Amino acid sequence: MVEFPKTVRVGCFDYDVIFPYKFVEADDRTAQHSYYDLDIRIAGEYKKKRNDDKLIVSFLHELIHAIDYSYSFLMFEEEHVNALANLIFQFLRENLTEDKWEVKKGSSLNILGHKFKIEYGIEFEELDDFVSRVDHDECIIYVSKTAKKKSMIRAFVFMHVISCFDNMVSLGLENNLIDRFAFAFVDTMDRNNLWKLFRKNKRKGK
Repeated sequence: MVEFPKTVRVGCFDYDVIFPYKFVEADDRTAQHSYYDLDIRIAGEYKKKRNDDKLIVSFLHELIHAIDYSYSFLMFEEEHVNALANLIFQFLRENLTEDKWEVKKGSSLNILGHKFKIEYGIEFEELDDFVSRVDHDECIIYVSKTAKKKSMIRAFVFMHVISCFDNMVSLGLENNLIDRFAFAFVDTMDRNNLWKLFRKNKRKGK
């Protein structure tokens, strides 16, 4: 059974993660976010019917809500949160093999079945303040040499991962919202050491 953290810090708020939680008001509810109580509640009464992946997606769904409210973005409709939770889970489960996500130069990421190569330390000639860009046709994500910290590189790459989602399945997100969410999400994952929840399971003998 998956082990969730007891608390997660989102922005300037500490959320309690309550699992297992019994929903009295709705027997079929899977999870819930409360900005007013600062709780993320995950149902446990049906855990025998739900595998760990389903529980983690439910947690991720509510974490996205928490980020949206705590940073005062208030930009996501429920359909956006549903899509992002599933897409981000799929992306992390397919690409994360360690307890923390480290972006490596020359490595590739599987984004909805497409292999995107990562190139950083790039010097962009066209714009001095250009930090990163994605070439959807060539499937390459470029990050400028001006991004030196690993957390910043993660955030810029993840920003383009979300952009790829939007390009491939038409999420309908505005570019400036993608930027803000990506950096807030990576910061939340880093500060709470949440990457390990999503790591790919190691197979015996490999």
